[in-house]
Amino acid sequence: MLSEYLNYRDKKIPQQERIAFLKKVMQDKSLKAEFIKYQNLDALLCLQKQPNDRKQGEFYLINLMHQVRRKNSFRRTLYTILSTAAVVLILLGGWLVTSLHDSSQSDSSMERVFVPAGQRMSLTLPDGTAVQLNSNSELQYPKVFKGKERRLFLNGEAFFKVAKDAARPFVVSSYGVDVMALGTEFNVMSYSQNQYTTVYLKEGMVKVYEPTLEENAIILEPQQELHYEDGKSDVRTVQLDSDSWQYGIYSFENESLENIVRRLSIYSGTQIQIENPKLKVKRYTGELNRAEDIEETLKVLQKVYKFQIKKENTDEFILL
Repeated sequence: MLSEYLNYRDKKIPQQERIAFLKKVMQDKSLKAEFIKYQNLDALLCLQKQPNDRKQGEFYLINLMHQVRRKNSFRRTLYTILSTAAVVLILLGGWLVTSLHDSSQSDSSMERVFVPAGQRMSLTLPDGTAVQLNSNSELQYPKVFKGKERRLFLNGEAFFKVAKDAARPFVVSSYGVDVMALGTEFNVMSYSQNQYTTVYLKEGMVKVYEPTLEENAIILEPQQELHYEDGKSDVRTVQLDSDSWQYGIYSFENESLENIVRRLSIYSGTQIQIENPKLKVKRYTGELNRAEDIEETLKVLQKVYKFQIKKENTDEFILL
């Protein structure tokens, strides 16, 4: 793990490999904990950074980790170090996001940004478009928009406030569909593990179509939401804003518990399974507070339709 971390930190591996490494870290608690340890130690070593001390700093990092392991008391050691240090910023919320945005080692003309579970990110694209990225989302976009369109690729959820440029349409490619807009505000939720896509229009106008069937595009009006799954599209007018996740609120309107649980699992990085098939199709309308603990969130849902919550561990639940 240490050698992988050093290669990642020093950008000795391509950007795509860095993203794969971070995803692996996010999915394994022990790896994530070890990654954070290295980050913390790096932060401490940087307090007295000297010119040309990369190799020396790496030696100290490895040596210090060996000492900590021998004593098997990392938490006490780290607490002691932190107590004597003036100020150390441990960016538990943004360490993954920040590190991914730098792609200076890549020869590609594309930028890739990944946001881990439990986090959100704001960024501005080269054309001035403002983007909010939700948890567990990956966005790929050109470093410079060229040609007749502004195209990017999304796996996850994002809200776009598009900079106007009538000569170059703005296109979001996601799971199964493309979304084209000129100057507008809209939300796209398209996680590959969900195998469906929703497009919510807040302002302006967008057209949604399968990549090779633009002539069959569906035009959305404000407050309309399109659901695309298995080659079929369904459009409805919604009362709740589907982009409310930006403000810490998850909105559901006549949505099945199965879909709600999928989304909560992705957003929080937890595993939630429904064992009772009849429970999967129960539908909910309402709002949930993002700041709530996932178990408390499930208890809120439990009040509508009675079910049991079996807690396997801190991040695994079974609904009965």
